[in-house]
Amino acid sequence: SGIGRVGVYDGRTKAKDRDEQVRAFGQGDLDYMILNPGAGSTGLDGLQCASTAFYYSHGYNYEHRKQSEGRIYRRGQLHSTYYGSLCVPGTVDTLILNNMEEKANLGRMIIEHPVMLNGGLE
Repeated sequence: SGIGRVGVYDGRTKAKDRDEQVRAFGQGDLDYMILNPGAGSTGLDGLQCASTAFYYSHGYNYEHRKQSEGRIYRRGQLHSTYYGSLCVPGTVDTLILNNMEEKANLGRMIIEHPVMLNGGLE
């Protein structure tokens, strides 16, 4: 009964336990992983066995968010991926998510139209 077997990977998780949690999840010994985007953002491999991620707490660090999304969308992923954000309208989370979207739009604009960085001059 309950929600299943859950692993935790956050700032309180010891380094040796982090590797074990990821291994157990990858082998199907855990049903779910709860990760802190900062702790699980860079240098973490082995979560591409998952295809869905939900964010229930949001921070302003765009790099942490994008890096954490990359934990499941990488080489070895065999399925489409889905990222969901749990957010109560009218809260600070709404502002944070809007800020993240604007950063993503700015990044796309720079990549797609680099001449705009120079005021439109070639």
